Amino acid sequence: MCERTPLVGRTFRIISLGCAKNLVDSEYIAGSLIQNGWKLVDESTDECDLVIVNTCAFIDDAQRESIEALQQSLELKGEGRCTMVVAAGCLVQDAGTELRKGFPDTDLLVGTDEVPDFMDRLNTVLRPGNRVKLFRKRKSLGEPNLIRQREPIESRFTRYVRIADGCNTGCGFCVIPRIRGPQKSLSYDAVIGECERLLEHGARELVIVAQDTTAYGADRGEKDAFEKLLSLLSNRYRGADELWIRILYLNPHRVSDRLLDIMAQPPILPYFDLAIQHAHPRVLRSMLRPVPTGGHEALVFRIRERIPDAVLRATVMIGHPGENENAFDHLLGFLEFARFNHVGVFTYSQQNGTNSARRKSPSKDEVEMRLVELNSVLTEIEEERFAETRGKSLRCIWDDHVSSLEGALRARSWMDAPDIDRIYIPENVLNYTSPFFWGTISGGDMMRPTIRVME
Repeated sequence: MCERTPLVGRTFRIISLGCAKNLVDSEYIAGSLIQNGWKLVDESTDECDLVIVNTCAFIDDAQRESIEALQQSLELKGEGRCTMVVAAGCLVQDAGTELRKGFPDTDLLVGTDEVPDFMDRLNTVLRPGNRVKLFRKRKSLGEPNLIRQREPIESRFTRYVRIADGCNTGCGFCVIPRIRGPQKSLSYDAVIGECERLLEHGARELVIVAQDTTAYGADRGEKDAFEKLLSLLSNRYRGADELWIRILYLNPHRVSDRLLDIMAQPPILPYFDLAIQHAHPRVLRSMLRPVPTGGHEALVFRIRERIPDAVLRATVMIGHPGENENAFDHLLGFLEFARFNHVGVFTYSQQNGTNSARRKSPSKDEVEMRLVELNSVLTEIEEERFAETRGKSLRCIWDDHVSSLEGALRARSWMDAPDIDRIYIPENVLNYTSPFFWGTISGGDMMRPTIRVME
């Protein structure tokens, strides 16, 4: 039986790992705790009553990071610096039984679908004499207004709006359907209501996310539901000068002309986060992803023709089964043609139980050599892109409301998404009074760019 020190201050800390969708869950957990009298503290606090590790299980590196964070939290418990440790999220959903056996001092394990009932689950182990509990029963996605409040963890100005959970796309390499289940889209009213609440609490950049945002509503049998949702948001907030709406996780084969027209109109930003994954048809088929007519080149051309100022970001994966030297060279050629503003690169991580795991992938040495060559090409393109923005007047947003980096405030231009794109260090700024400002890129480099705030 577990013996626990009584909770004194009812303070908690939450470590949110993985993607923005996970961060939304972390904010719901934090909100439900605060509504029940708990107080959120940050890492600068030496001790707290409860540490929650919201885990990720997407690839091996994410799983290792989650396990390390759980181990470190349990060490704090062993040193008497916290009373309870809770593991939550995707790794619990996927491997909760193994985690419970491997880390028996964990007080509670809560899967992804138990977030709406987090307080009920926590209360079961707060009762004296209870053993560690594991909850991960699958249920439907709860509407945000039923999950109570969300507490901002990273930024009050930038907040994520999750419009669906789970995925039906069925990529051969991906474990998300196994963890999060089939896609479950929120209603139009629920999404709009969530946006309203976030704006009322100070948000000025709403970032729309899902495993596949463009598939929104498809689980309800609706056609063009994503375009309808964005039209509703665009019409509702048209003319709102102090608002950005940014869209992430676009599936390239679902980017319609109507979607392009909607994304060309403020307050929606013409920022296209495209899950390209690869450019060679054989590799795309190996990934169980659609092969677009005309290739991804046609989509890039179509976006830039209709929206000349659009910012394009791509995610690509190298080392997937089916990728030989010819396919890799094809990918390089495509990236040199597209000249994306930003590119995120991932190496294939074999996950047991997936379709891709049944096929042979390139050797580790081959992948490492390709990664070096790819990064060399991308660095040259990004340096050219970075030089093109130097001296331009750009609308920017502050990235932090409390914390700082190297003694300076952090900010982003509209061309950069939170966490994944460039972070600027503004020159000669000690404080700020508005979420937005105009600035020019005045110095630094891609590793530590600086931006001069315009009065």
